[in-house]
Amino acid sequence: MYCRKRSHAWCLLCTFLHGPPPATPSVIPERPNIWDNVDPDKAAKTTYVFQEVSSILDMLGDIDNFYNQLKSAKSPMEKFQIIAKCFNFAV
Repeated sequence: MYCRKRSHAWCLLCTFLHGPPPATPSVIPERPNIWDNVDPDKAAKTTYVFQEVSSILDMLGDIDNFYNQLKSAKSPMEKFQIIAKCFNFAV
């Protein structure tokens, strides 16, 4: 609560000079809950997109790891084993 005449907090001097502070509303409106207006379909789509992006990022990490393993392989047989392991072939 601020003084009407000056920009400072209401104090006893203000009460003496200007009278009691202006009445405050007895009912303070509640803040709206942001989750009340969430559309379940949009939330499900957002979750699905997040999962897809997450899986793509995981796959890119796997590709990067795969490329680094191929680059570090010394022989063609070792490269073949890395490729076969990628496709779950028994070598």
